[in-house]
Amino acid sequence: MDKATFARHSALLQKMAHALDVDLGQALLDGRLAQFPYRDLVSRCAGCDGTQDCERWLDAHMAGAAEAPAYCRNRAVFAHLKGIAQPRSDR
Repeated sequence: MDKATFARHSALLQKMAHALDVDLGQALLDGRLAQFPYRDLVSRCAGCDGTQDCERWLDAHMAGAAEAPAYCRNRAVFAHLKGIAQPRSDR
């Protein structure tokens, strides 16, 4: 992944975390991200074909949201970090 793509999707990941009131830095320090390396989270985001939808969703939800949108490839990770049970899905 090139630097520009990494930067764009890292920013989207951070915005999603902010919208969901998830502190990724604290989760990392607490060890709750040990099974989800940051680069993998960014790669999942970069592999999504809904980037424009995500940007629009984030613009509409910067005041807060309970859950990431259904198409978010990191939805289960955010739910885990928030302590929300998610049904398992086939990937």
